[in-house]
Amino acid sequence: DDDDDDDDDDDDDDDEKIAPDENGTKVVIGNIAEKLQTEQCGYVQRKVSVSELTKHGSKRMTRLFGDTMLEFTTKCVADKNELSEAEKKSYPQKHRFVMVVDRRGAPQTQHDEMTIFDPPQNCN
Repeated sequence: DDDDDDDDDDDDDDDEKIAPDENGTKVVIGNIAEKLQTEQCGYVQRKVSVSELTKHGSKRMTRLFGDTMLEFTTKCVADKNELSEAEKKSYPQKHRFVMVVDRRGAPQTQHDEMTIFDPPQNCN
């Protein structure tokens, strides 16, 4: 039972290794595109105008997601030589992908950044 307490202490040490940004906020995620390139993950990024989404609402978001997903699917299928022709036609069926909307810059830049990517090979 005492071993469980030791594990909790290790978690606190990890938090101390995270350097704060210029505002003093601890940045855990960091630069998404840079990390995806390092892990050699297929990805697509698109800037999303906050004012445009506010003005047009869910219809615009649905179209934006669809367009970005089509771009991602096209790029990833081209990069995946190991897929059969049938798998390429049905991609991403039976495959994982991740979508992140990064809102960290929205107040200053007036845009969010949407990223869709394949997870790294070492993920379960």
